[in-house]
Amino acid sequence: MIKINDQLEVLKRLNRFSQCFGRITTIEELAESVSLVLDDLLDVESSGLYLYDFQENRLKFLVAKWLTEEERAEADRTAMERHPGYVFKTGQPLDIPDTENDTSNISKSSKRSFIVRSRLYFPVLNGNKTVGVFGLVSSQKNRFNEEYKVVLSFMCNIAGEIYATLVNNAELRKISYKLSAFTRKDTIDNNLGIPLRDISSSKTSSQYRQAATAGENLQYDLTKLSKLLGDDQAEIIDLVGKFIELMPEYSEAMFVAFEQNNIEDVAKTSHKIKASLELLASGNLRSNIKLINEYARNSENLEKLPKLVKYYRENVPVLLRQLSEKLAEMKNVTRDA
Repeated sequence: MIKINDQLEVLKRLNRFSQCFGRITTIEELAESVSLVLDDLLDVESSGLYLYDFQENRLKFLVAKWLTEEERAEADRTAMERHPGYVFKTGQPLDIPDTENDTSNISKSSKRSFIVRSRLYFPVLNGNKTVGVFGLVSSQKNRFNEEYKVVLSFMCNIAGEIYATLVNNAELRKISYKLSAFTRKDTIDNNLGIPLRDISSSKTSSQYRQAATAGENLQYDLTKLSKLLGDDQAEIIDLVGKFIELMPEYSEAMFVAFEQNNIEDVAKTSHKIKASLELLASGNLRSNIKLINEYARNSENLEKLPKLVKYYRENVPVLLRQLSEKLAEMKNVTRDA
């Protein structure tokens, strides 16, 4: 039940908490704050906040009230396979008053020290997009009434907006890092040992941009970059220009390492290329360089590298030419504005 009987006082506390959330700067702070709010307002035996990790493509268990570390680890590992994953995928709340009479069989308990008899899970939403799940469980059946649902839904909506802001801020910091990395032309990596200026076979940007085929697929995708940088066309133009200028040298360094069967350096060069293609390339090229980097880094599936490198060698020149055309178009629009 709600710990505070005065409904006005409940609203005042929720309002104070929502104002404090504006000062949250990390995901850990967000998780702790949400947990404190619910502990302050609700009588809860056990609760858990899962937020989606876009790098690992899975839910991560961040708040685990009354669970041991072993129980928390198992709940984290199996989240997508159980009811938290169901709520995340469907975007719908899950209210199970009595787990022993759950005809849907959606509810699956992870290891814990008590038997769960009732569950209440809500999606953590940013607009219409689910970015996490928050759940309450109890050893008593029919534990969660409408008051619990209202408070939990409210908290999930606030947490979703804050989480999206934190993720976007993190992406902007990555862009800042990548922009600065692009300006360092002497080496691809401080530990690489292949200075770009020493690569005798390095092609120029103009050579890489030459000749394409009619009806080719679009190799670039500026959606992510535009979303993160907004309407700052000058910043977008600057980044795209640096990419076009330096990517041929980065690519050639990877080719040299591959031809010399230097798998360690293939991993290092492809890692830097991957970070850049994530912002500007279409899905196929992004997937291609990710596989090259993964296989080289882990020294596995090396027999697949020749085909992957061949695909990259054939399609990056097309990407650079298409981006050059797009860059000229953007510059003309900016000039005419």
